[in-house]
Amino acid sequence: MIVVLLPLFGCDQNKLIPQKTAVVPQTPTDRELSPEEIKIRLEGGTDTIEPSSSRTVSGDLRPLWIVTGKVRNATSPTVKTVKIRIIAYDSKTHDALDTADIEVDDIQPQTTKAFRREVPLMIHWGKFYFYDELVSATEAR
Repeated sequence: MIVVLLPLFGCDQNKLIPQKTAVVPQTPTDRELSPEEIKIRLEGGTDTIEPSSSRTVSGDLRPLWIVTGKVRNATSPTVKTVKIRIIAYDSKTHDALDTADIEVDDIQPQTTKAFRREVPLMIHWGKFYFYDELVSATEAR
């Protein structure tokens, strides 16, 4: 094997070329609301759960349910994201059957935002009841 080294003209190995660094403006970070702030600032949750006509064919094969409801932002800063946890219970034994989380985004100050989502839940129509809770929320700074 023969290796040929060719000199590169115009390259000075003793000088370092300064690299330009891009200045990226810092975006304000989102702030997680405490459980107490969530109770004071946010109202609402799930109103109805009904079976969906859609079916999944891969991945999570639990039956899909249509969940509707609304969340109200009762204060002035915009709430960027709210996570609502739905917990379904057996009507007879009161055992927890399944849970699902829903996210609602961009709730403007002093407004109510409705939502409609399909979520997988392993429950049977007429044989469950549910509770929901607002488990987390972030506000844009």
